[in-house]
Amino acid sequence: MLGLGNTTPYMYSITPVFTNDFSISLDGTDDFIDADVVNNGISGWEDIYEQGSISVWVKVEPTSSTGTIVRLQLDSNNFISLYYHAGSNETRAAWKADGSGSVSTTVASDNPAIEDSGNFHHIVCTWAQAGKINLYVDGSLLDTQPGGATRLPAWNTTGGDIDNIAIGQDTNGSSYFNGNVSNFSLWSKELSASAVSLIYNSGTPNDLNSNGLTAPTSWYRFEEGSGTTMNDTNGSNNGTLINGTTYSTDVPT
Repeated sequence: MLGLGNTTPYMYSITPVFTNDFSISLDGTDDFIDADVVNNGISGWEDIYEQGSISVWVKVEPTSSTGTIVRLQLDSNNFISLYYHAGSNETRAAWKADGSGSVSTTVASDNPAIEDSGNFHHIVCTWAQAGKINLYVDGSLLDTQPGGATRLPAWNTTGGDIDNIAIGQDTNGSSYFNGNVSNFSLWSKELSASAVSLIYNSGTPNDLNSNGLTAPTSWYRFEEGSGTTMNDTNGSNNGTLINGTTYSTDVPT
């Protein structure tokens, strides 16, 4: 019989609570985040140019200038970029490569009404070098390029893989993004349409390390809330907030 002196321990299972309290606010003038893959000593990304995916939530403020949301770059002739083109009110995903001897750019685009909507929108870009680049907005596939049987131009593999990730500009000190960015994640695989739908989750960000998803290679949740460091939840490619880039409590819900 158990008495007052019983010391049998109780066992509890504690499940981590997913939080979504902060985003990054970018002023469209000089704010950006730098995640330098080379300086951070990151290895094992050799396959990301071969196939991969970007997922990010964005709120686009009124703007007359094109703004880069995120860019993965080897150099100026080999990069993958997700950006908002203000002149045509288009969301665009671009693949630029010169591995075949000439510089060639492929762009998937559409014009969903995301600028000055007052809401966050979920944007996904997926690619396969042996295939195509796809653009999803709010869970729906909007464009696939190139058309027909044509494939994406070859990456310049003699130069290596991704050297830098920039959020909020094009890595060349221009094309600054005006708005908020939340829950940016990177996969070294081409996500399926069903996986994109799971991430979109009817408009509410959720835990990317569960819910039937394969965990992303890198995941920037921006839950630090202050300071100048952006932590990579799933890896070690941390970023630095530049030129007064700030955290914001404006988040997708």
